[in-house]
Amino acid sequence: MKIKIILLISLALLGCKDNQTPNIAVENSYLIHAGIDLAPHSIPIKEQSIKGGNPVTLTTNTDGLIESMTLDFYKFVIDYKNGKYTYESENKNLNLDIKFDQEKNILSYQDAKKNNKLLVGYDSNGRVIKIEDSTYDFDFISQVDYENDLVSKRVVEIFQKYDETDSFIVVLREYKYFYNDKKQLSKRIQYDYKIELGKIVLDENNQRIAEMKEECSYGDYNQHGDWTKEYCLGPNKVTTHFYLRTLEYF
Repeated sequence: MKIKIILLISLALLGCKDNQTPNIAVENSYLIHAGIDLAPHSIPIKEQSIKGGNPVTLTTNTDGLIESMTLDFYKFVIDYKNGKYTYESENKNLNLDIKFDQEKNILSYQDAKKNNKLLVGYDSNGRVIKIEDSTYDFDFISQVDYENDLVSKRVVEIFQKYDETDSFIVVLREYKYFYNDKKQLSKRIQYDYKIELGKIVLDENNQRIAEMKEECSYGDYNQHGDWTKEYCLGPNKVTTHFYLRTLEYF
């Protein structure tokens, strides 16, 4: 399912100048376009490929900001110099204008009619805290939380469109991130919550009901502190996927 594939990718550890100081621009780039689990730990990654059930290739510019991502069913390219975002899939092609703030953070993507296809919100520290994305066939709303300067949680809501003005929720997914004493991503827990007839289902205590829980472990860190293996278990400890990550640096 395309939603599941996008969400697997969708979503970044931290881009860092060193193991203590986050490079906020790099972190923001991964949060918007890829995922916190794919961002560099210490130095910029030139290119990375993920091999497993859903292969991915990701490239960046010399500043470490994402330039392109290629999956089996879509590809996007970001042209920072000319402020353009292009997206190609089997049934959709987009050419959008990028609006930046004074710090060169991405504020929005707009189509030729000035309709926003992407909106990004930042906190007082310049970090991404909200992403509203209608680039694909669904509307995505992501909320990002931080703890000790690390991304601790991301909540993603996906809406199916009725028409241009109405939609209903089809996915509510929560990611929680855990780190080792070197601030390397070590574990991610994902919860999918129960949705019925476009509404979130609550239990007798008014709490959301988790339909699925997946736990992913990261390891085999290389000399730059980046993980190279990801192993995920679903309900009843059944393996859901295993990924190998190959990285090239500048």
